[in-house]
Amino acid sequence: MSFLLTLVIFGILIVVHEFGHFIAARHSGVRVEKFSIGFGPPLFKFKGKETEFLVCIFPLGGYVKLAGDNRSESEGKPDEFLSKSPGIRGKIVFAGVFFNYLFALIIFWLIALIGFPYQDTVIGGAFSDYPAHESGLEEGDRIVAVNGKEITGWRELERKIHKSQGEVSLSVERGDQIISVLTSLKQEEITDEFGRKVTVSMLGVFPYRNTTIGNLLEKYPAKEAGLKQGDKIVAVGGVYVDSWKEMAELIHKTKDKVSLTIEREGEIISVVTDVKKDEITNSDGKKELVSLIGIGPYAEVQFKRYPFFKAFLKGTETLFGLTADILKGFSAIITGTISFKEGAAGPIGIFYITSEYIKVGFVAVLQLMAALNISLAIINLFPIPVLDGGHILFLFIEKLRGKPASDKVEDFATRVGLTLLGILFVFITYNDIVRFGSETWSNISNGSVQVWNKLQGKTSE
Repeated sequence: MSFLLTLVIFGILIVVHEFGHFIAARHSGVRVEKFSIGFGPPLFKFKGKETEFLVCIFPLGGYVKLAGDNRSESEGKPDEFLSKSPGIRGKIVFAGVFFNYLFALIIFWLIALIGFPYQDTVIGGAFSDYPAHESGLEEGDRIVAVNGKEITGWRELERKIHKSQGEVSLSVERGDQIISVLTSLKQEEITDEFGRKVTVSMLGVFPYRNTTIGNLLEKYPAKEAGLKQGDKIVAVGGVYVDSWKEMAELIHKTKDKVSLTIEREGEIISVVTDVKKDEITNSDGKKELVSLIGIGPYAEVQFKRYPFFKAFLKGTETLFGLTADILKGFSAIITGTISFKEGAAGPIGIFYITSEYIKVGFVAVLQLMAALNISLAIINLFPIPVLDGGHILFLFIEKLRGKPASDKVEDFATRVGLTLLGILFVFITYNDIVRFGSETWSNISNGSVQVWNKLQGKTSE
């Protein structure tokens, strides 16, 4: 399923991008000879009125072949690419990028219509030595507005707090009441998601988490004891727990083994697991040696639906916000703030990420598709020969000079561009194999076994 869905996502990205070139070319009076999804030998093809459509064996890319798009073939006919002005040619080249970006907007608009995911703003607790601890905020409080502006989701809450200065006014839902809390903020230097050191305002609260297991860490006892993602821990050592904080505190105090009562698919089972001593940073900001079993919390997601026009505004806001984040990410990779190995992913990496998003749900897959469309649009604008950005750069130079670059210069630039992209592809693929290879192969193998069992009329336990 993950493999097929990855191919479908790649296919959609390519079709959208190439369709942009196709539509712009036809609108500009340029004849399109071929529209290909993929490269290499065609799996199937059919001939339209003037365009041949192909689906080829290697799905990682695609192209449209425009009439007279290189000098050796150009006959100077009015429906040829090179017969058009640099401005019109630039519009045709840019249209692929524009369509990817437009498609990302449509996806976000759709998500907002069916329900935008967010994590609730219920407080799970407050760190000592932070303003929240002194302001009277309590576990179970839900923050509904910051400085009079309604918020949706923990991420939005964090961003507004980080940008606030001095103090902040909070509207807090406590039981059946809405109370106002005015609290100061603490300035602190953190490392953001792009590896940069930034100084932000901190309130000192963390979100409420239930006791459902979201992930299991390698080389920790929980996985070896048979705990699974989705298990809900209802008691630790016979003591009932209602929040992740309560559960974690009890496990931290355990010496050798811990007895857990688990709710799994409607059944209650008991599991006894070893613990592993490890160092963590406690709520006072101090290092502490505690017992751990190696589990992470499940982020419970809620959904908010928007009416038609508000959904468009929400989609646009999300599009611009994610574009800014992706540009910051590329900048961090280029400047070395984030290592290229950690920041880049190729086909194998995208397959692994897709398989993880499938577990979350349909909306998560849509979000991934939108993010990939934006990333593809930005990458294609890089001024590298062979990419759309490289073609646009040459067209810009042609406009300034009043004549195109020589065949020799364009040929050399194309070879350099292909070589750079080839080296980059090999490196990213190798990096993907090192980072995701074993888990990806495991996913493929498990999926193959399940399909085979179904074909044989068996069930897989």
